[in-house]
Amino acid sequence: MRTTDYLLVPAACVLYGINQPLSRVLIDEQLPAKYLAAARMIAVAVVFLGWVLLRYRDQVPRGRELGMLLIFGIVGIAGLQWMLTESISRLDVGVALTIGYTAPLLCALWCLVVRKQHQPAAVWLLMALAMLGLALALGVGGDTFSDLPAAGVVFAFGVAVLFAYYALHGEVLLRTSPAPVVLGIAAPAAAIFWTLTFAPLWDFPTEALTDDMSLGGNLSDIVLPGSLVLLWSMIFGTALPYALYLVGIGRVGPTFGLLSGTLEPIVAVIAAWLWIDQVLTALQVLGCVIVFGSVIAVQFVRSRQPVAA
Repeated sequence: MRTTDYLLVPAACVLYGINQPLSRVLIDEQLPAKYLAAARMIAVAVVFLGWVLLRYRDQVPRGRELGMLLIFGIVGIAGLQWMLTESISRLDVGVALTIGYTAPLLCALWCLVVRKQHQPAAVWLLMALAMLGLALALGVGGDTFSDLPAAGVVFAFGVAVLFAYYALHGEVLLRTSPAPVVLGIAAPAAAIFWTLTFAPLWDFPTEALTDDMSLGGNLSDIVLPGSLVLLWSMIFGTALPYALYLVGIGRVGPTFGLLSGTLEPIVAVIAAWLWIDQVLTALQVLGCVIVFGSVIAVQFVRSRQPVAA
């Protein structure tokens, strides 16, 4: 295995992390969150559908398996992207991602209750520690908590729930279909569903593409065409990270991939601080560190267990 193989997942996380404050800039520049989510889904759909047509055309499932892939796309991709963009539009990037990245803890709970898979005592201790960190990140008991938009917190917890669903259902789907096929069917389903229902393309705010757009914050002096900024977010902030992550997981395995994946919220928090001046309090930073550290530890403990059928 080449050294560069270990750089694929971290590279994906860096690109996707930087894309989070860029998403906030696009939303602040009057591009509704639902249309930003639509653009992201279209980018992923085009990349992976093309991948399937070129290399996996004869492995596309039919019948019930195809139906499960379509449901996975609508719920696990469309729903997740929508919840993510809505939460970032209402909360500081660091707080939104801290809540969203409690998903592995939900996965551990699901495996215990539904799959009857025993969880070591360490997992429960880490989950309790993560909840403490989450409380600190949200500013529970202080002025910070009362200032948080309730809708933003709800959307962020929705991210955690749908992220957990994405991981758990995706794990099942990958037992019978290659990863490019899963995304090559699910992503177009998500894009078509979303652009025909909640974000119809015929109502797309074209002025967001034709007008010039400031990058905001400490980069406010940089003004680019809105279409170029959105295209960057679609290609380098969404489609390319998805592809790099998928290829990287295939080469280095899921354990390293999951551990490396925790780089994304850290990069996003740092980028939001340096770029758009989203500064967290010292207690919130401590809470984020506790949550991320607990999640890494839970993933490591669970990776050493046998996989339940």
